[in-house]
Parts: sequence; C-alpha cells; structure tokens
Amino acid sequence: MLSVWMAVVIGGNLLGLTDLSPETALIFHPLSMEFFMGALAAWLLLSGYKSGGALMTALGILGWLVAILYLVTLPKLYFPVGWDRILLFGLPATLLTYGVACLEFKGRILPKWSEIFGNWSYSLYLTHVLAFSVLGYLWRPIAREGIVDNIIMMPILVIGAIIVGALTYYIFERTLLRATKALRRKWFKRAA
Repeated sequence: MLSVWMAVVIGGNLLGLTDLSPETALIFHPLSMEFFMGALAAWLLLSGYKSGGALMTALGILGWLVAILYLVTLPKLYFPVGWDRILLFGLPATLLTYGVACLEFKGRILPKWSEIFGNWSYSLYLTHVLAFSVLGYLWRPIAREGIVDNIIMMPILVIGAIIVGALTYYIFERTLLRATKALRRKWFKRAA
C-alpha cells in the first residue's frame, strides 16, 4: 500500500496535479516521500537486511554535510521544501537512520548523547518549524544578503531548534509520558 501511495505521489507530481488545488497539493506533496523512506528503512531492518551500517551512516553524514555546504553557499537564505528537500535532507536522513539502526542491531553501543538526541527527536519534529519561523523573524532585522549571513544563521537555526525541542521534551513530553505510564500502571494492573 505504501508503494502504491508513493507511486501516486510521484505520478501526481509528474502530471502536474499539485497545482490544481490546495487539496491536490497536499495529496501529492513530495514530503510524503520522507515517511515512505523511513518505512522502507524499517521494513529492510525487520526483514533482516542489517549489513552496511557503518557505510550507510557515513554516507548519511556526508550527504548532510554536502547539503549544508551547498545551502550556505547560496547567495540567499533558502529552505528546501519539495523534491530538493527530499534529496538534500530526506535521503541522507534515511541513510543515517538505517545505518545507525544496523549498527545497533549488530550490538554496537552508541554514545549516550545519541540516546538523548533520540529522546528529543519527536519534540524536535513537532517544534522545529515554529522554532525556525521565530528565529528567522528575529534574525530578519539584521539579516544581510550573501554567504556570510547564511554561514552564521544556519547553525543558529539548527541549534535553536534543537534547544526548543529539548525544552519541549523535558517540560511537556517527558512529563506526559511519566503521567500516562503511572495511570497505565494504576488502571491496568498486570495479571499474575
């Protein structure tokens, strides 16, 4: 079903259906591919394909570095949102996630900080657009055209979004997780 969905997304884009209405723009939006790539990585892992972890991790990191270097050298601040985002960030993210998961399945112990970032990841996912928007708005009065501005602002955006994600995790997500676990233990006692 996921493959059919992705074929529909790709076909809709090739046929230009994204421009018909806001609804078709949403239905055929390329960012669906990020979900598909994550599902594909999970399917590969669960199907027993767990080799090449170090290579996939290295390729994912290299892909991100290339993408960041490309973006900071552009004359204007630019955030990829469509197929360019899939290529620049979605593909490296998939390779990195798959590679690290392969290493973990093979018994490699990852550094403690990677677990901390993993804990923050859902909160970061939920808050990063808002964090980018606020930081971009605050940066606008002092922003200048050119590469130097991008080199300064890109790390500020990334670090700022991570900080917001971490705070959201500690203030809201972790608190809610603890509360719901306590309620689950209270309401659904395990059978002996």
